[in-house]
Amino acid sequence: MRGGNRGTNQSSRFGMDYEANSMYEGIAEELGGTVGQQVDWFRWQDYYVDANYTSVVDDIYDTSSGVSGQGRRWMLPFKLPTVMAQLIRSSNVMNERGFYVTDTLRLVVNVGDIQRLIPEMMSNPSSHIKDRILYMGEIYTPTRVLPRGSFGMRWAVVTIDCNQVNPEELVDDPQFQRYAEPATVDRRSSVVTLKSLAVTNYALVPSFNPTITSYTLAVGSTESKVLLTPVAASGMENIIMIDGTLVKTGLTASVPLMGTTTITNIVVSTDNSPASQTYKVTITKGA
Repeated sequence: MRGGNRGTNQSSRFGMDYEANSMYEGIAEELGGTVGQQVDWFRWQDYYVDANYTSVVDDIYDTSSGVSGQGRRWMLPFKLPTVMAQLIRSSNVMNERGFYVTDTLRLVVNVGDIQRLIPEMMSNPSSHIKDRILYMGEIYTPTRVLPRGSFGMRWAVVTIDCNQVNPEELVDDPQFQRYAEPATVDRRSSVVTLKSLAVTNYALVPSFNPTITSYTLAVGSTESKVLLTPVAASGMENIIMIDGTLVKTGLTASVPLMGTTTITNIVVSTDNSPASQTYKVTITKGA
């Protein structure tokens, strides 16, 4: 009994018992090789900025005096791995720049990656309010940093909430101008093409090209079906129908062969545009 007490006192001396220490090490190890999204993180540094711009006339909109190439500059980005990157649409209804709606990007990052790449964030979160983040073609700025998941008196992850920079603000920005879009542009996809179309064990003629809509396919005389795998250019936003049957992008569909020649129509559309594109494949059985 006395020996047991001695062991308990010793574990308390180190501030953490064996179970808690093992739990933290296990979690840290699992989060060390995260499989979530990556974001491009642009650091704001005064010494870099002073050497790379002149005549900035607006503290909010990052515009210059109108001279091409002049304006604020951020350092080249590094890749920040995340445990999770959550995009929350239309969640910012007003901020200091005016009245409009923008998106929120919520990042969950392993604390080890924060300590490795941007260690000062843990001691002074507000130091990164001028940084910029690129994710899925949109620009964000970090606004709130919250350490979470305490194990053994140490944090496991950090949650970073980021506000989208309104695309209109980027029109005169020399570094991020390519991400500027008119407010009237619908950000949802209206692209109605395939990225690729594969045939199991056979090849299309000509080779697939998104701009070519008519193909031929020669198969063996004993074939009763062919397997087609369409991939939409706009991912899950596109709707793919093969001969009237819905097919998910990237999945293989079986097309039955009727007689010597079978004509298969693959129609690509999207739910926010009346446009559509039809790809025709003429399948012929050989001798």
